[in-house]
Amino acid sequence: MQQGARVVAGASAASPPTFPSLVASISSALESLDRKQNPQAFLGRFIEYLSPSLVTQVVNAQSDPHLAFRFFRWALSQAPAHYAPTPGCFVNIISRLLSHSLFSCAESLLDPDKHPSSVSDLILSKFIRAYGDLGDINGALYWFRAKARAFRVSRTCFSYNSVLAVLVCSNRIDQARAVFKQMLEDKSVCPDVSSYTTMIRGFCKSGRIGDARQLFDEMRLTRNLITYNTLIDGYCKKGFVEDARKVVDQMIVRGQPKPDTVTFTIMIDGYCKRGELDLALQFLEEMAMWSCKPNLGKINEAEKLLAKMLLNGIKPDVATHTNLLKGFCIVGRSDDAVRHLEEMIRMGIKPDVRSYEVIINEYCKMGRPKEAMNVLEQMKVQGLATNVSSFNAVLRALCQLGETDTAVHVLQQMPLQCTPPNSLSYSTVICNVCSHPGRMRDAEDLVVKMVRKGHSLDASIYSSLVQGYCESKDMGMAVDMFKEMLEKRFVINRESFSALVKNLCLDGKGNEAKRAFEEMCRRCHVPEVDLYRIVLDDHLIR
Repeated sequence: MQQGARVVAGASAASPPTFPSLVASISSALESLDRKQNPQAFLGRFIEYLSPSLVTQVVNAQSDPHLAFRFFRWALSQAPAHYAPTPGCFVNIISRLLSHSLFSCAESLLDPDKHPSSVSDLILSKFIRAYGDLGDINGALYWFRAKARAFRVSRTCFSYNSVLAVLVCSNRIDQARAVFKQMLEDKSVCPDVSSYTTMIRGFCKSGRIGDARQLFDEMRLTRNLITYNTLIDGYCKKGFVEDARKVVDQMIVRGQPKPDTVTFTIMIDGYCKRGELDLALQFLEEMAMWSCKPNLGKINEAEKLLAKMLLNGIKPDVATHTNLLKGFCIVGRSDDAVRHLEEMIRMGIKPDVRSYEVIINEYCKMGRPKEAMNVLEQMKVQGLATNVSSFNAVLRALCQLGETDTAVHVLQQMPLQCTPPNSLSYSTVICNVCSHPGRMRDAEDLVVKMVRKGHSLDASIYSSLVQGYCESKDMGMAVDMFKEMLEKRFVINRESFSALVKNLCLDGKGNEAKRAFEEMCRRCHVPEVDLYRIVLDDHLIR
């Protein structure tokens, strides 16, 4: 910290300090801060240098999101005398916090009265997406509806497009259609290309290709490549390859947008699935005419197409072989994929991280996590860095097979593999441990480690803890966890709520169960509250 201070002091004596030296000095000061210490004493000397650019760079430089939050909050306290936060500053810090599921911290920064730039439709869209990514669709809808009204946000396409994407991803197509209709009727905003494309994807995803085509034709906007490829993919998945071909021809006639690798790959896949290899090879040749790099993903007859590439003098690279691995996996030829990975090594082609990831994910889907773990070990031997998503796939597979002890061991070994667990890693294992009787002490140990590593408990973990304590007949801890959830505005899932109410009623504490329900409704937005009320009433009358 003293060295960092000398950098700033020395620089200011001769010339203004550079951004890198300021960022390094501030970061050093932040790391030396105790949680209870006043940041002003450590950061006060940097006030004169505060600017939107500096604040953004310091936030981005912090590996610990809690330090980034603490610094931003301190910088915000200097406004408006020394610092004028821009909308970009808020978007940056909130995106960072939400990426670590720090919802409460992110929301605490939203103060439209004191800082008007802290709330916008773009920022609301960040919350909507973050809740959607966690599978909390009701939370996403709550931010789209209630929070938007509460903050009196002027609508743009951001929040509409985010909630459309969340609903389509969760296969709630009719709800998405209702939101899209609302968007069309909303005089303050007009759907853009992304809005239409998302709805077209949703219709295609649910097999409603006729609705997708109708919406495609109704577009009064210039369709982009993603829009075309979405419709083409929808036709091919339904087996209507001729209709998809007509759309491609329409693109070619118009000249814009031009078909790309994705366009041709979709068509190749469509023809291969119908066994029309000649037409598939024809499209492979057309790819070369359009200067598109061959991509063999999603191809049933991948080996034949690879041979065709070799005959045409195209030397397959690692990416091409990786696409071939994906092709084998997609058509259910997992053993061929493993053999081809071994063949790549024998041919002197060094598989990259993505090549191994394909095999790891396939093993996990097949319920063979131990083989996936062997591949992770092989990556270590090859000097390749593993990533957290591969470990998370292994953890999910182990938990699904009931191999809880192995999952806990893998979680504890991840840092030794230079791959620290993230929130999802902990959540996967902790929720599984809680489901096994007599394992709550193990769950508690994992929670402590999770919090020490800077991760926050989410609604899923809290719900699992409540249910686990109920099953262990430790109602004191179950109630404490439930109250802690309410403090953080988390809503317990119905299964865990049922366990809580059931055990309270069995202990003759029906009134406490009713108060718990009322307190939850008072402090939180409870989606489908009537269903929770039914659960409560059902246990009260038994």
